[in-house]
Amino acid sequence: MKALKLLVPVLLMLVSGCKLLKKTKEDYRTGIIVLNKLKQYGWFKEEYKNYKVSENAVDSLFGLNNVKIIIAGGEWCSDTRLQLPRFIKILETIQFPREDLEIIFVNKEKQIPEVYKKLQIKFVPTFIVIDKSGKELGRIVENPTKTLEDDLIKIVNQR
Repeated sequence: MKALKLLVPVLLMLVSGCKLLKKTKEDYRTGIIVLNKLKQYGWFKEEYKNYKVSENAVDSLFGLNNVKIIIAGGEWCSDTRLQLPRFIKILETIQFPREDLEIIFVNKEKQIPEVYKKLQIKFVPTFIVIDKSGKELGRIVENPTKTLEDDLIKIVNQR
């Protein structure tokens, strides 16, 4: 009987712990994401560290300015977890100004803050390049057609 009294609280703790674990697994970060915080996520660090930026692309993209880049992604999305760290590594390699970069995470329904609705995000990640007047120059959706670097060069050369 004494063992049963001890077993009941332990079982209750296990059951409540499982509910908490399940809840936190589905509570993904959403909204505007700060780059320094993003770089602390385990999934981000690994892909960022392992990605090798094309040196040819660096020469073509170095000094990229007069554009703004908006990235819509989802922490729950495998494509975001793969492409976002790579894209950030490219931007940092070419010394893209942080103040011209916005990162927004959406939930699985791709709900996005009202101010970004005009961007028409249907798939994530979406990397959008916008000129300073607000005109969209191009976007990379989910995965690049060639490489992130090549697709970005193509977008930039169209302006």
